[in-house]
Amino acid sequence: MMRTVTGLLLVCLMSALAFGASDSKKVQGPSATRPDTSAPDSWGYTWVKSTEPGGPSFRWVDIATRGTQVTGLGDDNFVGPFPMQLAFPYYWYTVSSFYVGSNGFINFSAPGNFAPPFAQFPNTSAPNDLLAICVGDLVLSGQAGAGGQCYYWSNGTDSVVVSFINVTEWESTVNPNTRHTFQVVLNKADSSITYQYGLQQGRYNSTNNTRLSIGMENATGQIGLNYVYSTAPPHALMPDSGLAIKFKRTVNTGLQVVDAGIVGGLNVSNLGKVIKAGTSDSVRCVAKNFGTAALTNVRITYQVSKALETYRDTVFIASMAPSAQVNITFPRVFTPTSTGSYSARFDAFVTGDVGPGNNTKTAEIFVAPFAVGQSTRIQFESGTASGSINWIGGGGMGVLFDSPVYPVRIETVFVQVAAITANPMTVEILDGSSGSPGTVLATRSVTAVVGMNAVVFTSDSIRISSGKWFVGARGQMAFSYEATAPISYRSWEYTGGWAPYRSGDLQDIIIRATVRQEAPVVYSWTTQTSGTTQALRAVKTVSSTVGWIAGASGTVLRTTNGGTTWTSVAGPQVAGNTVYAIDALSATTAFVTTSPAAGTYIFRTTNGGTSWDTVFTQGTGGFLDAIKMFDANNGMAVGDPVGGKWTILRTTNGGSSWARIATEPLLVGTESGFNTSFSSIGSTNIWFGTNNSRVYRSTDGGATWSSGTTAFVSSTGVGFGDTQYGVAGGSGTTGAARSTDGGATWTTVTLPSTGSIYGIAGKGSNFWAVRGTVVAKSTNQGATWDTAYAGAIGAFRHLDFLWDGTNGYGWAVTSTGGIAKYGVVTTAVGDDVVNGLPQEFTLMQNYPNPFNPTTNIRYGLPRAAHVSVKIYNLLGQEVAQLKDEVESAGTHDVVWLGRNTAGHTVASGVYFYQLEARPVDGSSQFNSFKKMLLLK
Repeated sequence: MMRTVTGLLLVCLMSALAFGASDSKKVQGPSATRPDTSAPDSWGYTWVKSTEPGGPSFRWVDIATRGTQVTGLGDDNFVGPFPMQLAFPYYWYTVSSFYVGSNGFINFSAPGNFAPPFAQFPNTSAPNDLLAICVGDLVLSGQAGAGGQCYYWSNGTDSVVVSFINVTEWESTVNPNTRHTFQVVLNKADSSITYQYGLQQGRYNSTNNTRLSIGMENATGQIGLNYVYSTAPPHALMPDSGLAIKFKRTVNTGLQVVDAGIVGGLNVSNLGKVIKAGTSDSVRCVAKNFGTAALTNVRITYQVSKALETYRDTVFIASMAPSAQVNITFPRVFTPTSTGSYSARFDAFVTGDVGPGNNTKTAEIFVAPFAVGQSTRIQFESGTASGSINWIGGGGMGVLFDSPVYPVRIETVFVQVAAITANPMTVEILDGSSGSPGTVLATRSVTAVVGMNAVVFTSDSIRISSGKWFVGARGQMAFSYEATAPISYRSWEYTGGWAPYRSGDLQDIIIRATVRQEAPVVYSWTTQTSGTTQALRAVKTVSSTVGWIAGASGTVLRTTNGGTTWTSVAGPQVAGNTVYAIDALSATTAFVTTSPAAGTYIFRTTNGGTSWDTVFTQGTGGFLDAIKMFDANNGMAVGDPVGGKWTILRTTNGGSSWARIATEPLLVGTESGFNTSFSSIGSTNIWFGTNNSRVYRSTDGGATWSSGTTAFVSSTGVGFGDTQYGVAGGSGTTGAARSTDGGATWTTVTLPSTGSIYGIAGKGSNFWAVRGTVVAKSTNQGATWDTAYAGAIGAFRHLDFLWDGTNGYGWAVTSTGGIAKYGVVTTAVGDDVVNGLPQEFTLMQNYPNPFNPTTNIRYGLPRAAHVSVKIYNLLGQEVAQLKDEVESAGTHDVVWLGRNTAGHTVASGVYFYQLEARPVDGSSQFNSFKKMLLLK
């Protein structure tokens, strides 16, 4: 492990006691021998070795080729949770997911960092609910010589396996060439847990009072078994290669445990909460029956206080079954009168409680004055350091942030440094949408000074639309922390990989962030023109402001102001001809295909349409129906310019000349033309559809082509979101088809409305299509569709979209001259212009859908309301409640993890989610349901 050095604003403490946190556990020295079996614990679990008659046989389960590799493990960290795909009986409750720790353990409930010096089992100190398979000071990556691997596997029925392979000891200089291989096998059939030990090369290091610890314990740490707790040298009790130890409940002790507790205040993970000044906020917590006995009349209280300001409330839970977990929303809301840090305390009381260690949780509420256009600082400490921490050899600390309002733009971060061994300091902002540090959004290398370091990120334009983000600082220096309550539980550590800070329940790292609230960007469809006599056939979106449209009579329209005005830019060569397709690279360069009486042509303009050059001509007959420029030089066109037979043309010089690269014999059947149906990802993967119900694909830039399944749909439109997912549309009243294998096979899907599907565009999981008089949208790779726009502007003929990575911009056109735009909505409704608030209550389709295992639910509130978001099954039974609190006006998101109220993973199937919003001003409430599909 990377050792910590703590002190009162000191860094270089030389005492060995300074490495890591102090050990409050009872120390047990090694014994000369070990028994082959154990006496039962209070629940009736015992263990037996493979050396004992009736003991388990060593049978290594190889999952390296069929399991899932666990990534992100380094030194003294953990990752997860990982789904077990089954409910495994453990003590008096069941577990369905687990975390994996780099030091050779897994645990089932609230995650925690199990780092040196290790504990003897059982022990009430966190983390609990833990299987210590072969716990020592281990490292999988992040330092020389570390190359271990970890895998997990489940058959989804009765077996789960987690394997550590060739894991290295941290002190490789003391114990070089050490390798340890071991695994745990969970067998639901007999509720057994078996530890198996493969090759054990070398012995566990012993400096710093590091111990080898093998055992297990329950969720409270009050019950469990110890196999070995050794303080080598020479670690004579380390398991031998080929040893197996089986843990199993062999007797029913009849134990009844009365134990009510708090899982988390404010939220399950007890993370501190940020709220906007001047707004009311619901106070929530999560209570649980940790015992074996059913509970009645459980009293839950909260107290939120700051100086002389105090809020209190109490609720009673009539009954709680063993292992039941209850989300509580207190009747009295919290309305702070000042800004700054508030302390929140939550307590559980029940007669006969034997586990007081989990009865209380304290959490932090930080109140900040958010306003559009103003900077606001978010922090979870006062700036008065209680001590500092550094890592021998270099490491880092970080803090998790979020905001009660979005979007916000990150401006400056502040890192307090107590002492410096060497510069520079690396400061990073990382994506935190998954709850863990993810993609680096921006980084700075700065020369740190002792004291508060302000690092400006304004030029990076980091805009957070929802969710969480991280600020991390790394280097050879000591980072200040504050140990004064309340604690936010938001601190993280870096020791080759990010993990929640091992002392995060006691200390807040002094790192802050300043953000500027922006008006939310609201995207929607708006009508830009309608009722003209121009028949529009094709459209190309270049940017949020630049677009091109081709008309059947030969007119070409261009906008450079987002569609506010459209100008006819067709030259005399184009005017009067039927224009079938258009493509554009910029506001000045565009291509059109036409079919005049004299032949088939491709025209190009490089001056915004002032003049057009003829770059391809085909004498007489036929037409080119689709054209695509992959970049400034490479492009293709498809159609039937030679006697009704199709042709594929390619340019490699920006359209100056075109060569035929494929004709009819290379494909299957005789095609009758190619409509507006061209899609590509880059210049390699290319698809186009034909009138005889085929979608052709090339993966080599057009050199060779393959045909997909026939007779599913007449593909008058085709679009691919990525190289796997595509959608093809049909003419007349036929439907659409969806491919999930790059176009090899297709299955039919249903879109809203009726009529021809002429235009389809895709990006990632999102697809748009025009059919009849509606624009349809799918957010789940084309599996299900909703109506996105149904303006009365005629039957849609084509659409085109551009994505900036998050949002889409585009236009759709009709055969009667109608134009609709998707983009930023502007409105003249007073405060709504400034605040960007939704105009009405809305519940949007979850994303992704279908999903596994998590999905996001978004909804809009035009004014503050008490919000309830619930999940129901097909029988109408409530499965989970995700929200039950007062929220401010704006767009909000909530994530469902696919679990019920008890925290158990639910089965595959159809579920419904409900939004109920009761405005605080007493106006009419809003209630809406939508359907979603969980697939495993």
